[in-house]
Amino acid sequence: MEPLKIAIVGAGWRAETWMRVIGRLSDRFCLTAVVCRNADRAEKLRSRGVPAVRALSDLRTDELDFALVCVSKSENYTVCRELLSIGAAVLCETPAGTEGEQITAFASLNNEKLQFAEQYPFQPRFQAMRAACEKGMIGEAHTLQISCCHGYHAAALMRSFLQTNSVMPSVRAVRIADEYMQLYSRNGAVPAVQVSCDRVLALAQFERKQALYDFSHPQYFSGIRRPRILLQGTHGEMDFAGGVRVCGNTFASFSFSARYFGTGGDLYASALDTISCGGEILYKNPFFGISLSDEEIAMAHCLYAMRQFLQTGKPFYGASEAALDAQISAKLASAAEAAL
Repeated sequence: MEPLKIAIVGAGWRAETWMRVIGRLSDRFCLTAVVCRNADRAEKLRSRGVPAVRALSDLRTDELDFALVCVSKSENYTVCRELLSIGAAVLCETPAGTEGEQITAFASLNNEKLQFAEQYPFQPRFQAMRAACEKGMIGEAHTLQISCCHGYHAAALMRSFLQTNSVMPSVRAVRIADEYMQLYSRNGAVPAVQVSCDRVLALAQFERKQALYDFSHPQYFSGIRRPRILLQGTHGEMDFAGGVRVCGNTFASFSFSARYFGTGGDLYASALDTISCGGEILYKNPFFGISLSDEEIAMAHCLYAMRQFLQTGKPFYGASEAALDAQISAKLASAAEAAL
């Protein structure tokens, strides 16, 4: 099967992550161009062998299968619209807009050749937890406590776990200060310094179901603010590690077991193989043998889902879904602002 040809629009930190993932999946995907407006940055990319061009007009749409948009949030819509107008299929980084008019404009593109790279539901542990839910291990899931990602990513996980479909939640929120020692940034270790950041605590009520949201943005790279998630249902609850469930007239605990290769003297490359529970596999890594982080595995799932979308027309995270999560994210932000 011929590798799909991808052009990346944007050359920032997130685009670099996508370049890494695409490079490791070179049997299925091929990077044909990176659109970079900054001349110095474009020259640095070319010096690394990356095919950089300066403008969308330099792209040959007949020579690519889809464009991957990695620009600023405020530019997402304009860039996607221009790419669609010249006949390109588009996979866009989230969010689908940050305010009302932009979100509505994105939603109107639902029937276009446009999908969004919302990676969080594709992360291995979240896929394993959803598989456990589908097996009825905790009954009907109704309450989610989530402190692992922000805004629209959190909204995507809320709807995925609680199966709320198109329900728009009511939101109440407070904002507090979180004082902590900063040790890392997205570029690696930094000199240790105590900082204060805004932390949002919110209740999103989806009719009979609810999500408790707790997040401060530096948590992504804190090192001392661990990601947390707890999903509760009628017959039990679960988190990253496992949980407890009803068994007959009593209850029993269960645990999730992730199997990695490349540890303890193993000669294989470091890679996640499976996540299982009670000897039953809940998640099998389709990219086993390629050393990828959980985030990179989720991004690889987005690329494969985009391939499937181009082949079948079946959406995996289209404009209407992305716009809904952007709306929920905006409600979280608005409620937090109102709480000041």
